[in-house]
Amino acid sequence: MRKIKYSTPPYKKCTQAGWVCLLFILISGCDRPPNTIHDSPEIPFTITWQPELPRAEQPIVFSLTLPSDLAPELSQVRGVSMYMGRIPLQWQAVGAGRWQATLLVGACSEPTMQWQLTVPLRRVASSSVETTVPTPLQVIFNTVTN
Repeated sequence: MRKIKYSTPPYKKCTQAGWVCLLFILISGCDRPPNTIHDSPEIPFTITWQPELPRAEQPIVFSLTLPSDLAPELSQVRGVSMYMGRIPLQWQAVGAGRWQATLLVGACSEPTMQWQLTVPLRRVASSSVETTVPTPLQVIFNTVTN
């Protein structure tokens, strides 16, 4: 009589927790955080906002990093999902090439609202002459209703 040995396939040796960890690593390793936007083809920049998933009627803090020869001008936020008017956004310098602004948006009937932030830029020359950069930065972000 011949004995047959069976072995457990490798995928059955892993625990469920191991598979969950592997899946999390694969999913999160490929994308940047949803509240960060990097570089346009013309201008190197980074913009982030906190909290990561903002709520309507609660402060949203934007942080903008630009080359030192650029500065943001008065910006505006407008609703994409629904017309909510135009909200001005004023930037404050917090360091060399770093800017910050706080925004409060209203709630609407949509559970998730999409917004567009438009940031016009100006070039700050070493002389007293300032020139406008032709293409403003445009960023899309979402808020959820409370």
